[in-house]
Amino acid sequence: MKRNKLIVQPDYSFILLGIVSSTKEYTLAWHLNQSSAFHFTKAPDISLDMNNDFEMIISNYICKSDQHTYTLLRNRLVISSSENYFLLPELNQFDYFLKLEFKIDHFDLEVLINNLRVIDKIDYLARLDINKIKSKENVLH
Repeated sequence: MKRNKLIVQPDYSFILLGIVSSTKEYTLAWHLNQSSAFHFTKAPDISLDMNNDFEMIISNYICKSDQHTYTLLRNRLVISSSENYFLLPELNQFDYFLKLEFKIDHFDLEVLINNLRVIDKIDYLARLDINKIKSKENVLH
């Protein structure tokens, strides 16, 4: 009998920005919404079962249109049943991550980043290389 092996390639075709901000997530989402680029709403928490070893609960906000989906993810977990308290533990210097997914080819990332940089509640902002992040599968959901 011939056996076929299913190989699943995760889709990492999104942009990930790291945000340092000491403000609460609902306050940050409100400040993001004050710019014309965003309209974040609170989404249900994401629950990740990590190979039955432990569960992670992640708080998030969603901004969705026909052309894009933006997800504001808090790096510090709401609930963790392990010693890991961060969504991306190797990037624990960041408080939030902004995941940017696009359905259009012509998107001006610099305009979006410039809109973010003028928000006074954001202390630091960096574009992250998803290929260099060890636990990148945590932000696929």
